[in-house]
Amino acid sequence: MVVGEEVQLMPETLNQQIELCRAFGERVFCYHRTELRRFVWSYAQLFDHADRMAAALRRRGVQRGERIMIWGPNGPEWIIAYLGGLLAGAVIVPIDVRQTKDFALRVAAETKPRLIARTRLLPGDGFDLPQLILEELPLRLSEVEPQRFDDVAPQPDDLALIMYTSGTTAVPKGVMVTHRNITANYTAVQKAIPLQGHHTFLSLLPLSHLYEQTGGFWYPVARGDSIVYLQTVTPKAIEQAFRHEHIRAVLAVPRLLQLLKDGFVRKLPISESRLERLLRWTEPLPRSVKKLIYFPLHHFIGWDFAYFVLGGAPLDPALQLFWERLGFIVLQGYGLTETGPVITVNRPEARRLGSVGQALPGLEMKLSPAGEVLTRGPHVTPGYFQRPDATRESFTEDGWFRTGDLGRLDEDGFLFLQGRLKELIVTDAGVNVYPLDIESVLDRFDGVRESCVVEFKKRIHAVLLMDEHAKPRAAEIISQANRQLDEAQRVQAFTVWWEDDFPRTTTLKVKKGEVLAKLHAREAAADIAVPAATAVVDDIAALVARIADVPVTQITPQSKLGDDLGLSSIDRVELVSLIEWEKRIDLGDVDLTPEMTVAELRQLIERNQPDRASLKFPRWGRWPIIRWLRELLQLAALFPIFRLFVRLTIKGRDVLPAPDSGPYVFIANHTSHADTAAILYALPGRFRRRLTVAAWAEFFLRPGQPLLSWLFRWVLYPFLVVLAHIYMIPQQRSPRLSLQYTGELLDHGYHVLIYPEGERHASNQMAPFMDGLGLMVTDMRVSVIPIKLDGLDRTLPRGSAFPRFASATLTFGQPIPPQAGTHAEIAARLREAVKSL
Repeated sequence: MVVGEEVQLMPETLNQQIELCRAFGERVFCYHRTELRRFVWSYAQLFDHADRMAAALRRRGVQRGERIMIWGPNGPEWIIAYLGGLLAGAVIVPIDVRQTKDFALRVAAETKPRLIARTRLLPGDGFDLPQLILEELPLRLSEVEPQRFDDVAPQPDDLALIMYTSGTTAVPKGVMVTHRNITANYTAVQKAIPLQGHHTFLSLLPLSHLYEQTGGFWYPVARGDSIVYLQTVTPKAIEQAFRHEHIRAVLAVPRLLQLLKDGFVRKLPISESRLERLLRWTEPLPRSVKKLIYFPLHHFIGWDFAYFVLGGAPLDPALQLFWERLGFIVLQGYGLTETGPVITVNRPEARRLGSVGQALPGLEMKLSPAGEVLTRGPHVTPGYFQRPDATRESFTEDGWFRTGDLGRLDEDGFLFLQGRLKELIVTDAGVNVYPLDIESVLDRFDGVRESCVVEFKKRIHAVLLMDEHAKPRAAEIISQANRQLDEAQRVQAFTVWWEDDFPRTTTLKVKKGEVLAKLHAREAAADIAVPAATAVVDDIAALVARIADVPVTQITPQSKLGDDLGLSSIDRVELVSLIEWEKRIDLGDVDLTPEMTVAELRQLIERNQPDRASLKFPRWGRWPIIRWLRELLQLAALFPIFRLFVRLTIKGRDVLPAPDSGPYVFIANHTSHADTAAILYALPGRFRRRLTVAAWAEFFLRPGQPLLSWLFRWVLYPFLVVLAHIYMIPQQRSPRLSLQYTGELLDHGYHVLIYPEGERHASNQMAPFMDGLGLMVTDMRVSVIPIKLDGLDRTLPRGSAFPRFASATLTFGQPIPPQAGTHAEIAARLREAVKSL
């Protein structure tokens, strides 16, 4: 038996830890990199919102001990719901964001939560309970006063979480997790891995998994460290995070290391074999020297990066050695949701290749006579929610938890895993897949006498014992079954069994070991097939239907995104984000046109090679010398010419906010080409010098225009960048790139001027505002300053090339903070705000 070194378990509840963390104040809690912006949250902001969330939950009737569900991606909003629930005394029921609605409904039926907090990207129909949208929480909670509750003082053995880990077709099995389970675990990890100084952690695994909660959240938060959250975990987003956020450590699964290695090796001018020889030669050198030798990789990952902390799936020792030789520290651990989750971990000063480490301080671990890993201590779950039989089966008579994993211990207490006692399949993403769940789906199909699901060549492989007449439909059956399974469970390859029956025991159970042996013997046989595109069209159609808000049955492969389904340019931007998020792919700067069909969209995703947009953004317009030249041109030329023709009356300048309270989006009705000059002239210098102007891209990139017209616009664009700091936003194609650049400008402290009508109209004929404005307000969380223009349409009326003398009025309105609602609703409200000035 191995007993870890004793460790003081303080604090003993998560609520006590929250109170201790309030002292971190303005220290950065997280950097949230979304599709459009980068938000910085301090600990003070986090706990202020958590207190507001607790008050909002109590207002909705959530009492101590009742349950709330959280179903969404990682981010500060998820954490706010999580901490707010704990502060209100609730028990949290996290649902993996990749789980199906049917699974979530079954969990809701069993746990009977009072409320669900979910992302707007997941369906909410069918839940007969109140719902909160995670993305709207910061806006909704601004209307709630923060409150702390004296009746919430959980004991260490009180329930904090119910974690559901079973597959979607099985009866849900929730692991009960107490406050003591988590605090004991991350406190022990702190003892085992005592990092020095401030660290920034990159969060890549779902917070709905206890591994990420304990190691990726509570461990750094208890130290006052910072965390980076990504809205979409795509290669591009990960690369940008490594490049810009000074990442020090990351919790991940082995697949991430393999992906990083493949990407790095592909870019090298030498072969992988030569690289391996170089790595062996440089292995004895100190890390500082290795950082110089392998400069490209250390530059890509970041000079501060040091630790890969891995779990969830077996790590190939050769892969670990590759990264260790490059100068990084790879710490592999082991555990289960039922064990807090960490049981063993390699230490920075004590790690062994191929081992999952030594037992954590304060817990016990031993091997059964059969070699099964057993553990007990404060980290172990009290059992499964409303499953007393399953609880009894998971513990020995003297209270040891049975992990179901086989292992061996060396003389120093390092654990080496040797396989699984049960038939659990662990994917390379660290997801547990239960073959019985898949088999129960396959066995329901007509013509399938029995199925057997095994892990073959590191894939989820289905072996089908079929009636003769049904064998030609095997691929179709696999495709239909995959539509009913969660993405992590889907069959990746299949074989139609060629014998009359499976090999069986005397009790008629299938001998899966013999099935695997025969598969290996026939590995090159033609009847082992990999379905090329199982249910891909239907998967994509379901995502399109979610954005289009139509039944999926109405969508065919020939349906056009814009012409048939009515998806606006903003809808298509959201569709790209949804696909990247659901499929974990990076579509890059893809342009979804109104004429694109669902089938063409599917092909684009399968190729994963998007067409690159031609828009280029003038970052050089922010150079100091250009800003100095812009100020000179405006004061010496633009403003004198404008004053020569226009007598402008300016109203409301006194309501403009302080210069350091922004950035802001200025919105104005569009009456003439003189509008921008009027606004620049009216703005105080503190705003004007940091203003950028969104211009209609099609004016400059109009296809089929005469040569002289093209040359004029080709020269005009850089001139206007210098004069007014414009950049392009398209109306006819996807504005995704332009929206991302808008977010970049706001992140750098620049204000943005937008004309939401999209084209010029007379002062008394204001057109509807485009929905994209609503997206900016909600997703970029930026305050808006409305501007009303009157009379400038008389100065430069439509069709006029020369200005006329006229009087005009410009009125500034009060800043309007970000608000919740649909994009169309927000755009309509902002239009009324401008119109009423």
